[in-house]
Amino acid sequence: ISTAFASEAVFRTGDTLELRIGGVPAEETTLVTGSYTVDGEGFVNLPHIGKVRAAGLNQASLQRAIEAAYRSGEIYTNPTITITVP
Repeated sequence: ISTAFASEAVFRTGDTLELRIGGVPAEETTLVTGSYTVDGEGFVNLPHIGKVRAAGLNQASLQRAIEAAYRSGEIYTNPTITITVP
């Protein structure tokens, strides 16, 4: 991420992000929380839901997209995703 305002910047191929999930059972927190890299096609590959587009999204948009994917897949009812950039 190339700008000083990380929350405004958009993710690109090759970027690494730290993802934390809350609002889910403890064993699931351990499974999902971790470091992910945006692949060559612009996606991050997450447990249970597979690939979610990250390239072109800012931090807040990606958090919402991942939460929505977990809800729509009926994996978790009320996940809270927090993304930070190392």
